[in-house]
Amino acid sequence: MNKTFHITLYINGIKYQKEKLITLIIPTYDNDEKLKMMLKSLEKIGIFHDENIEVLIIQNHFDIQKFQNTQKLEKKYAIKVYHEPRQGKACALNYGIKKAQGKFIVSTDDDVIITDKNWLYKFVEEFDKNPRLGYCSGKVSMYKETSNKYSQLWEKKGGLSKGEQKKYWSRKYLESKKHKIIPWKLHKMCAGANQMIPKKVLLEIGGYSEFLGKKGNVDGLTLEIGYKIARQGYELLYNPEIFLFHQHPTKEDEVKKKLYYYGMQDTGVSMYIYLKYHDFRYLWWALIGHEMYTIKKMFKRIFKKYDLPISYVWCGLKGNLKGWRVCRKNYKKCQRRKL
Repeated sequence: MNKTFHITLYINGIKYQKEKLITLIIPTYDNDEKLKMMLKSLEKIGIFHDENIEVLIIQNHFDIQKFQNTQKLEKKYAIKVYHEPRQGKACALNYGIKKAQGKFIVSTDDDVIITDKNWLYKFVEEFDKNPRLGYCSGKVSMYKETSNKYSQLWEKKGGLSKGEQKKYWSRKYLESKKHKIIPWKLHKMCAGANQMIPKKVLLEIGGYSEFLGKKGNVDGLTLEIGYKIARQGYELLYNPEIFLFHQHPTKEDEVKKKLYYYGMQDTGVSMYIYLKYHDFRYLWWALIGHEMYTIKKMFKRIFKKYDLPISYVWCGLKGNLKGWRVCRKNYKKCQRRKL
């Protein structure tokens, strides 16, 4: 499975690596303890000894001292640590893309654990099979060693996973009649903690939107990147056999904050897609569609067909109702600054 793809040049007897098969980008924000656990898991499965793979850590904290602390990890692991002081995960990812030498770029979080030694190559196999594929995501499961009843509740609700079934969005599906009206449900496909995108595709679409994910604004940059890839004419895939483990929230208030945060994200990014790309499908989804989708969960809970209590679902609904408003307000400010 581990195919050698890299190109090696020798100049004056010195070996220069010109291209890798895979670049793994891990944005972080002053989270070295969890990052160390993540790097230990990569070490166990041998990623640091694979010449096809490079690992980039992007410290996104503005404080140079935080960057220097994280940079010390270069002494222990075969990684490169960079500093992107501009706030926002999109800024960190875009910086990583500029530095990446890999044909394929995988992004994940600093609080995940990897146990499958073929994790990255399973992604590559999907792209080898389908030249029209522009995006592939994998399953994000609960890391049991740090879990409790609240983590388990989050997992039952779905956590960050997109399900147990493989999903493929072909051009036929993406361009079907129903999607002339109904938006692509990107939250059922895109998983920012476990995804691979060819570098050439990321360059074509201009990378991640740095408007999203900043303090005081909505997030959703992973959903927006999936939208741009589909819009560009590529196909998308979710494969649950490409898996990793995530350290889920362990307190009730953390779960509720997550639900509120993702609730804001879902309607906020839909409003952003409408405002930026004038895609009216996402306007009604931001104003009405996703709110109704969340309310439907409340009724399911009444009939015991949904795991989360109504008080938890209500946090998501409050996020829905605020998300599109926050995005619209900040987008208008952004446009005025440009003028």
